[in-house]
Amino acid sequence: RVQSLADPPSDKFLKKIQEEPWRGGLEPIPVAGIPLHDAQVIEGKIPSDLQGMLCRNGPGRTRIGDTQYGHWFDSDGLVSQLCIDGTNQKATFVAKYVRTGRFQAQEKIEQ
Repeated sequence: RVQSLADPPSDKFLKKIQEEPWRGGLEPIPVAGIPLHDAQVIEGKIPSDLQGMLCRNGPGRTRIGDTQYGHWFDSDGLVSQLCIDGTNQKATFVAKYVRTGRFQAQEKIEQ
């Protein structure tokens, strides 16, 4: 599964993730983000009176290739949105990086 990521970790970082699993939660998503898609309900159902939107601004990628940032506070920002509609049993999810000057400069270096 790990090797199917957009930017899979090297063996060095994979070992770190195995030693400290929390590190795996901050693995990078594709630079383009995660397009809007229907989230799949795996078990049970969404309560019918649950309606709303959760927007989150937090850490995104904490490394580029084999270069890891010093701390996850230094990571590139990621904005995500989860919309829940219990009446229609539907949930959608989308996420995008904050395209700061630093992020765009790093993109140019990667190309």
